[in-house]
Amino acid sequence: MSYANFVSLNRKAYAPSIIARFARNSSFKVLGQEEDKERINQLFSLLSLSETGAVLINHAKEQKYRFKMNKGMFEYGGANPYTKVVNLNPKYNNGRLVGTLAHELRHLMQYSSGAMPEINSLDFKSYMMQNRAMEADAEALGVLVSWELKKAGFPDSWNIYKKESPHLATAFENNINISKEKAMTETFKAWYDNKALIDTYDSFQVSDLENIDEYDDCKFDKKLSSANIIKMLCKDPVTEKKYFTEADSLLEEEKYITISDNNKKRAERFLNDEMLIEEYGVKDFSYKKLPVRDDARYKKAKKSSGKKTTNKRVDYSSDAIMIAQNKLLGR
Repeated sequence: MSYANFVSLNRKAYAPSIIARFARNSSFKVLGQEEDKERINQLFSLLSLSETGAVLINHAKEQKYRFKMNKGMFEYGGANPYTKVVNLNPKYNNGRLVGTLAHELRHLMQYSSGAMPEINSLDFKSYMMQNRAMEADAEALGVLVSWELKKAGFPDSWNIYKKESPHLATAFENNINISKEKAMTETFKAWYDNKALIDTYDSFQVSDLENIDEYDDCKFDKKLSSANIIKMLCKDPVTEKKYFTEADSLLEEEKYITISDNNKKRAERFLNDEMLIEEYGVKDFSYKKLPVRDDARYKKAKKSSGKKTTNKRVDYSSDAIMIAQNKLLGR
């Protein structure tokens, strides 16, 4: 994509002062062809127009992550803390990908804060609570960055949120005049309104359990409380202060820990494996405390879609799933 095409996204010309900032950023290791490198550098230059985005960029620099356009991926993007590679899907425009990049860079901050340990360490409930909160927090930051970009003269990313995730955009927009902290908290909470998306991420978690090859290191004995998770994740990147305005116990409330019947049964089957219990001493019964969701509309939507669900592994950092699940629910 040329700079001319970049500037004229959505047939809108941006101010010269903004265009001047779309320069190459040589501080990053960018993998791939020259065209891909140019595109990624454009995205970084655009993201730097957001105050929050600039902080996310600096953290990624410090952590020495590499960036790549991955033409073969289904998701918008994904971040791998082990290979230190962030992938972006080039088939989407910059308005979409700049929000995705902010989301993925937020995950990098979460990893640095101690989130996402090996799945064999935390008990099932703690891991589920943490995994959901990581996505809710990353989306809250993505919405915040998109709002800041809109204020800087680039509304494309915000308009996409308004269209594809109106519950998130509305939660933010209705509260930003109160405070940034309130807007971020309400957006975080609104993420939990998408039951289909939650079901998908929970299914990934159970699939990871089912795909464990060796039980030697399986303990599933460490616990995280709602307060632990919020303290670890919910910090404003700019101020480095907690943004969460609700009670620290919120994630223990029924809405935030309800699970589908299918995912709970799958977890129960795995954690009640005779060898796991008798030979390896694993005693994780935390799943028993999770209330089961009774959502007739969701079940009807899944049935009427005529599509079978699979346990195919998809990157946890993906936010593309939201579109597919929203279509499933007819949103």
